[in-house]
Amino acid sequence: MDTLHIKSILQRLRPSRRSESMTVQYGRDARADWQLVFIIFSVLNLISFVANIFVYTEINKGEIFQTPQQSISSVHPISRIELRGAIDFFDTKKERFEALQSMPLSIASPGPSIEEKK
Repeated sequence: MDTLHIKSILQRLRPSRRSESMTVQYGRDARADWQLVFIIFSVLNLISFVANIFVYTEINKGEIFQTPQQSISSVHPISRIELRGAIDFFDTKKERFEALQSMPLSIASPGPSIEEKK
């Protein structure tokens, strides 16, 4: 008896074959199709707008995307020997750079020279 009762409920819930479903109606009327597309587009834009405003206000309040406060780390003091070594290293680099700038190029520049531009 239960199986007949369940079958009758399922048959009532199932759409009849005579009625047209939404998929069959789609494509028959161009105006209705465009209205549906426009409504869906408008609703999605409205949802996006509201979500963006919500996230913007939460960020401005500082309640979202919070980062934990970093503790100030102790500064490691540099010894005079390390400091002197770093200064000497950059002094030698500076001397090398100035020497390269003062030397003429060993190859011809492919671009126009300054005299040719004038």
